Amino acid sequence: MKARAYSLFLATCGAVTISLGACGDDPPGGPTQPGADSGSPPDGAVDAGNDASDGRDAYTPPATCPPRFTAAHSTFRDWDTEFTLAGLTGQDGYRPSVYDFARDKDGSLLVAGYFRWAGALRVDGLARWRNGAWEPGRTNWNGRDPGSGGFYAVAVGPAGELALAANAGKSGELDEIWVDKGAGLEVVGRYARRVRRLAWIDGKLWVAGGMEFENNGPKRLAIWDGITWIGAPGGDPNGYVFDVVPDAEGHVLVAGQFATIGGISARLIADWDGKVWSAKYQMPTDSFRALTLARDGSGTLHAGGLFTLDEAHRASSSFAKWNGTAWEVVGNGVAKTFGTGVVSHILAHDGALYVTGCFDHVNGGEDAPNRIASDNVAKWNGTAWTSIDDGSKPVSSHWYSPNVCGVEPSPEAIWEMPRHRLVADGTRVLMGGAFGGAGGVPSQSIAAYDGAWQALGTTQEGISGEISQLASSPKSCTVYGLARASHSGGKPLTSPVTRYGETGWVPAAPALPANTRCDRMVVGKDDTIVLACSEQAQPEPVGRVLVLKNGAWTRLVEDRLPEIVDVAYAPDGSLWLVGGDGARGFLARWDGTKLVSPSSESLDGAGLRLAFAPHTDDAGYDVIVGGIFEHVGALAADRIARWNGTTWSALGNGTAGNAVSAIAATKDGIYVTTQKENDAYRILSRWDGKTWIELATPENGIPKPYEGTTHTFTSLLALPDGSLIAAGYVWPETGGRNVFYFDGKKFTSVGGGAAAISVDSIALGADAVYFAGSIAEVGEGAKLRASVGVARIPYESSL
Repeated sequence: MKARAYSLFLATCGAVTISLGACGDDPPGGPTQPGADSGSPPDGAVDAGNDASDGRDAYTPPATCPPRFTAAHSTFRDWDTEFTLAGLTGQDGYRPSVYDFARDKDGSLLVAGYFRWAGALRVDGLARWRNGAWEPGRTNWNGRDPGSGGFYAVAVGPAGELALAANAGKSGELDEIWVDKGAGLEVVGRYARRVRRLAWIDGKLWVAGGMEFENNGPKRLAIWDGITWIGAPGGDPNGYVFDVVPDAEGHVLVAGQFATIGGISARLIADWDGKVWSAKYQMPTDSFRALTLARDGSGTLHAGGLFTLDEAHRASSSFAKWNGTAWEVVGNGVAKTFGTGVVSHILAHDGALYVTGCFDHVNGGEDAPNRIASDNVAKWNGTAWTSIDDGSKPVSSHWYSPNVCGVEPSPEAIWEMPRHRLVADGTRVLMGGAFGGAGGVPSQSIAAYDGAWQALGTTQEGISGEISQLASSPKSCTVYGLARASHSGGKPLTSPVTRYGETGWVPAAPALPANTRCDRMVVGKDDTIVLACSEQAQPEPVGRVLVLKNGAWTRLVEDRLPEIVDVAYAPDGSLWLVGGDGARGFLARWDGTKLVSPSSESLDGAGLRLAFAPHTDDAGYDVIVGGIFEHVGALAADRIARWNGTTWSALGNGTAGNAVSAIAATKDGIYVTTQKENDAYRILSRWDGKTWIELATPENGIPKPYEGTTHTFTSLLALPDGSLIAAGYVWPETGGRNVFYFDGKKFTSVGGGAAAISVDSIALGADAVYFAGSIAEVGEGAKLRASVGVARIPYESSL
């Protein structure tokens, strides 16, 4: 973990009011420097601190919102359930995805994919949409565990026969085909790799994808007749099969990325008439892969995928029709940036063809004069395109999503595309995939279109995007969030600063100035909001400190500042900053009129985190700085150092060469966590003034990491009684993950843990603890709950 290498703009000392020790002519100062202060500043001005005339206020621990959470007198309750989203959400930090639809015999719609929740309802990878509401897709699994992997595909036969391609979700285990013909689910086949489509055709189950059945069974295309599996008659295809479509007069059309099938040459598309294969519909030689087939209302066959038919259409293609003798591009095709886009599915509905996939324009490529902006979904009426989402109202999603479009060489990329499938639902078209919403409407992984986009399910207070930092007001206990998100629940977030209240997350400030990105936030004792930001400028980005004053953002100083990595209020109300780059760092304090450096010694690398600890004589506080530096002036200080108002000191042997990710201070010592850069890193260690003690051990309640992971805490919250809450990327072999409470002796997971790639911020409210990060669900066992982007766990106190 290193700060971005922005220029420090230190060519002359007069260019910036922060002294980094380059000139040594700024007045010394610090937490123990005498000085007068008028108390809480008026009109939202930034407090200069030092309320006591001698500048040596008694140290006040952070997180003082009453009632206080204490180890002896408080208990956590159950997680709140209001932080969910419309649509279908996931079970960890990897994006939830809808892969397939099937209409059941009662008219309800089955939805299969990698997800676990429909709002607050548990659905385990198979959901049912019926009469405008979600239900579990199935309540009786006949002893089968739908597991953590969900389902690649679903199909329902004319008599209600159900088929599912189950993903075991575990490395080294084969996936399975499950079938229920009325007597309960049974496993009828096991395979490696993935299934793309299932189809019941004339009482037989056709399976297409990249799968290879066990015991040297069929590959990439398989047929189950109720007793045995056979491969493609005449021989397996030599590449993946992505679509299987029953056609007129008992024919079956298949599309994929193959050159031979059934013993014949057939590029990408082949026709099975029940006896022999035909290459009638094969694609031209330079085509790449066909993903989907559909006939329009007049019976004309259309194909979508990733292909070009001739040199004239290399910048925009992938959507074509069969004109009776050959394939021809439809509507100038679809385009993505500088080349052709990808069509993953075509749906014939209400006299038109709807297409989805990976493209940003239709009706031509980059230089086409009449191309139409279209964000991965569009409508073709036979003569013209309509964009049904031009991308002007994006919806964020906080889950990890690989940057895959479907143009990648590996056919496995198809399963990682953001848009997978379309289906008609009355007058509406439903789109499934791995996206946050469409047309400005948040609806995770599935959305509906009927002239306008609509969410599927109940919208609550989950976050479409992420809250990168939480902060609590020392005055009101209000919890604020610094968000990079488009929506909270169904409400657009017009500001990156949000506040949680009775109506959920609401904007708490105006939008940021243009070309500005803010990564850290602090709230002062008078509810002043301060942001540490970066402004895009020439020749290099510059650091900015923004203060919310009279309802508008104001720069703390107009000078071009170095990169500011962290900002914090000290116990006396004074504002401190730390930052820099890989070559030089700084610590600075706002004295009410300008930023000053407390010392003439500079850091030889960026400072990343700040904390405040009791001064050794308990009169005032010291500043603890962690980062990527190795020295402060001539003092050897390995990534962490202490400024007591007069001198710098090292904390023993420091962090053993690992960058600091979080710091907290209590009456019992200074807590530090680091990023793992070598084997001697500190997972969560305490400096007691004499030695470092590693606390995150199995003996103290943190089991060893799950296979292939490394424990990394990224956020610490010191509580008034000296206990600690820690969060990050911490996946033990057993027990809850990512969020832990430390009472001074033992760690316990908070509420059974939080499933996420990482939980990155913590805040203490008046009656609850808040967490933010790539959170998907919280709790465990019977108390497992959906909670998207943010989680809240109330506590009770007997004080």
